[in-house]
Parts: sequence; structure tokens; C-alpha cells
Amino acid sequence: MKSLCLCIGSLSAGGAERQVVYIASLLADRGYRVSLLVLKGGDAYLEHLNDKVTLKRLGLAGFVSSAKELKSEIKALSPDVVVGFLFHASLLLRSVSPMLDCPVVSVHRNVSCGSFQRDVLMKLTSVFDTLTVSNTRLARQRLHSRLARSDLVVVPNIYFELGRPAERAVSQGSEGLVWGYVGRLEAQKNLPLLLQAFGQHLKSFPGARLHIVGDGPKKSALHALCEQLGISNRVDFLGHTQEVQAELARMDAFIMTSLREGMPNALIEAMAARLPVVATAVGEVSAMIDSGQTGILCEDFSIESISTAMNRVALMRDEERLAMGEAAQTYIVRTCSPAAVIDQWESVLKRAAGCQ
Repeated sequence: MKSLCLCIGSLSAGGAERQVVYIASLLADRGYRVSLLVLKGGDAYLEHLNDKVTLKRLGLAGFVSSAKELKSEIKALSPDVVVGFLFHASLLLRSVSPMLDCPVVSVHRNVSCGSFQRDVLMKLTSVFDTLTVSNTRLARQRLHSRLARSDLVVVPNIYFELGRPAERAVSQGSEGLVWGYVGRLEAQKNLPLLLQAFGQHLKSFPGARLHIVGDGPKKSALHALCEQLGISNRVDFLGHTQEVQAELARMDAFIMTSLREGMPNALIEAMAARLPVVATAVGEVSAMIDSGQTGILCEDFSIESISTAMNRVALMRDEERLAMGEAAQTYIVRTCSPAAVIDQWESVLKRAAGCQ
């Protein structure tokens, strides 16, 4: 195996897109000829793309014409393995796989593709994959058919320490912690629940603050909800930033209330920054967090469950929060280091190449 082709719908700002750039770059460093095909547009994370990787934007539109052009591009590159990331790229590759001379690998980054119809389509077409990869075991149930040629292989996300967070000040104790969220402001992230739980948490810890780092379509609605809940003076909307590490250094604890996830990059970064974390038990999160040791898993999606978990962290002694943060960082270093993860990717791709 010498040549690899990775495909993704776009390079917009997102966890999957960042992982594609990392994977392509690390494989190129190992001597593979790597091409990255972007079906539409976007230029996020290109500052991290290895200059050994051949990047090509196809500007595709329309399923039938896109399938034809993608097939031609792949045949011209003649890779040993072609890998599709996320719904659109995976579906297109599966549709042309019988006409390709190389094995096809599809990659899921969540337990759902966003709708019931998409999930059913992914499950039905999984029989065209040589191998299927996900960052969460739960994708087997919803996105992978038992009739597929192989079982779904789980490979964790890569974490690069892009700068160690500055030492944070001693926690504020009974006055309240600085809580943080990093990510898109979209429905999947369940941010209304986060704000409602934070409002409940403020009744016990009126000095607490919430930093929301990110942007997205729900921004206006979330501002309005803060006004309605009377918590606007305790919530800071900080927008999108490239300086995530600096923002994490300003937080005492991290919270994530998503409805669904794979292995969320934002949670990985928070744990690597030695923050105590509170999260809903979705996707691979329940494996990442040993509740009470590397963070706190919420029992359900209720306001009471989330606020109780937040109160539990706020009531810890400083040394207990520090120990939880250290345990979280140890887990991420062991599980998500670039060398460890790219070893797994190389093994998966060699296995796929050997199946042809």
C-alpha cells in the first residue's frame, strides 16, 4: 500500500474536518502518497495540512454528476485505498464502488448522520464498504448492517496539543466556578438544556459564570433564552476563536449536554487541558468518562440531572477537581496521541488494501 485518497464533503469548521486534515498529514509523514479530495468548498484547518498532501477541491453539485466526476478523479489517482468521511462523501463512494479498482472505506464520526432517513440509507449501503470505521462503538447499531463484509472498526480521534494551557488561578470555591462550553451553536448540542441547568446551578452558586465559545445558527435563540431565564449577566458568548487553548485556560470546569456525539473533539481538548468535565452519556462519551474519576456523567437529559452534576463539581475541594482533571488528561494522552491513533489507521488501511 503506497497511495491513499481521502474524500470529504467540505472543509468547514468542524471536528470531522479537522480529523481528516490530521489523518492525511500524519499518513503523508509516514511516506504514503496522500490525496485529499474536497467535494465542495471550505478552507478550515488548512494551516495544519502537511504540504506533502495533494489537495483538490472538486466543486461538485448534483448526485449523479458528482458520482461520475468523483469516479473519474479516483480512477485518475489510482489509489490503493479510498476513504470517505461523513454522509455525502461516503454515500457517493459507495455508489461508485463497484466501478472502482480499489477498496472503499467509509468513516462515521457520530452515532447518527442527522436524520432517520440518512441513517437507514447509511445502514443499507454499508454492504458496499470493504471496511467501515467510526470513533464510537454505538455506530454499529444504527449505521452498520450485519450483512456488511466486515465489522465496524473503532478508531479514536487524534489529539494534538497545540499549546499547553496556561496555569489557571485557584478555583473560586463556594462563590462559583467559571464553566465553559466549546462548539457549534446548533440543535445537536442541546444548548437550551445547558442554559436551563446553569440557571438552576446559579441558585446554589450565584457567583458562577458560563463561557460559550463558538458560533452557529442557534446563537440568537440562545441569547433570547438567557434573557428569558434572567441569566444574561452570568453568560458570556465569546464567538468562534482559533485560540481554544487560551479559552480553556480561563475555565474552571467544562460542560457538554449534547443529544448525540461520536467522540467529541471539544471534550477531548477540555480533558487534555485538565478540566473537570460534566457531560451527557452519548456516543463514546460514556467510555471517555469514568464517572467520578475523569469527569461526571449525567444520569439523563433533565435540568435536575445536569445541575446536580454541576453542583457536585462545584462542591469538590480544589485538590479533588485537580485530581479529576489530571486523570482526564492521562486518559486522553494514552488514548488519543497522534502516534497511537495513526498506528491504528495504518493497520485499518493495510487491512482494507489486503481485502481487494
